[in-house]
Amino acid sequence: MDSRLPRRSLIQALAVALPTALSASAREPQKQLLNLPSRVAEAKPITPDERKRRIERAQQLMQARKLDAICIAGGTSLSYFGGVRWGNSERLLAMILTAKGDPFFVVPTFEEAARASRSTSASLANASPCTPGKRTRARTRRSPSA
Repeated sequence: MDSRLPRRSLIQALAVALPTALSASAREPQKQLLNLPSRVAEAKPITPDERKRRIERAQQLMQARKLDAICIAGGTSLSYFGGVRWGNSERLLAMILTAKGDPFFVVPTFEEAARASRSTSASLANASPCTPGKRTRARTRRSPSA
């Protein structure tokens, strides 16, 4: 004889036992979470000065590690450094952060207006896209160890 409990009987038994198992003490953490006060009013937007400090700190670290540039594609890092909310897709949008100087964007021309409108940083909303001259310079610039 099969000693296993049929699936239907198991589900019915759980349906009866589960509410009892969730006693008041088991539900208390849920009540505490529901009673947490909203802290939305405490949130402060990231200022252009804060984004500038982030970039300056990254540039210091890059210089210490002898990195000439980093390419920041769409996602959380682009939002963190550039204030641009842009997901990855078949069209690359990237911020090139050089060890010295201002960052610039590599973006398809037809996406430039969308990129500027999605920037939450006033200083980067007007940052120049990658021009052919800058693109060439960035491509040919190599570290001494290369």
